[in-house]
Amino acid sequence: MIAHYDLSKEKITEEDFFRAIVGKESLERTYKPEIKRVANEEVVLAVKNLTKNGCYYDISFELHKGECIGIFGPAGSGKSEIINTIAGLISFKNGTLIIKGQEAKTKEPPHVRIARGIGYFSGETGKELFLNWPITKNISIVNIKKILRKFIPVINFNAEKQMAEKIVQRLRIKTPGVNTDCYSLSGGSKQKVSVGKWFERSPDILLLEDPTIGIDVGARKDIYENTLEIKKRGISMILISDDPKEYSILCDKIMFIKHGKIQKVISGEKFKQELEK
Repeated sequence: MIAHYDLSKEKITEEDFFRAIVGKESLERTYKPEIKRVANEEVVLAVKNLTKNGCYYDISFELHKGECIGIFGPAGSGKSEIINTIAGLISFKNGTLIIKGQEAKTKEPPHVRIARGIGYFSGETGKELFLNWPITKNISIVNIKKILRKFIPVINFNAEKQMAEKIVQRLRIKTPGVNTDCYSLSGGSKQKVSVGKWFERSPDILLLEDPTIGIDVGARKDIYENTLEIKKRGISMILISDDPKEYSILCDKIMFIKHGKIQKVISGEKFKQELEK
């Protein structure tokens, strides 16, 4: 049902707009980040005094299992460089990066970090997808072990198709079928395939950079709900975004960064309260 508002009599809020388009309250109204942590909770990532001259300096924090940390700051603050360092896209000069109890080298390519349990969503479909490939292949490329036959290294195409169909249904991707080439999909559907392949892989740590950039409110809601679901299953995340509301929806705590240095850290609930003022 579509909501109707008399613009001459009512002030239309962003919440009214969301409800009119999607039919439900926005997730900012319904979700409160879980900020309580137990003392012995597993640390999946420890960053200690990480430094890359010209980018960031003396960065230290711990990421726990099932926790989402946001790195919030203006363009050029160093937030993108930090997440790219963890993903293995750029090296760091000094400091320590410990992934699931094992120290990482200052220079490790992305495929090594993926093998260590790290997934990285860049927010750019041009980088995330092979646009001339079908949905099936774009999802299976980072999930290849799940679709190999048991005794010979050959792809089980039925398993590949079923995996893609599961993601299409889970994220409500609008497509004629899973064999559709990705170039023909809408921007929102491309974004869903891009992030959906990492949801299927279920890495220990998922790095998210602008996961809903440039897509409509309905597609955003689908991605948010699925992100929160994998978080409940114990997947840890680090988020950077140009949309402050994404931090209030997804993050347990937020680190403010400026000129490459962490200025302060607050809880997700506190951030949400400040945002609503």
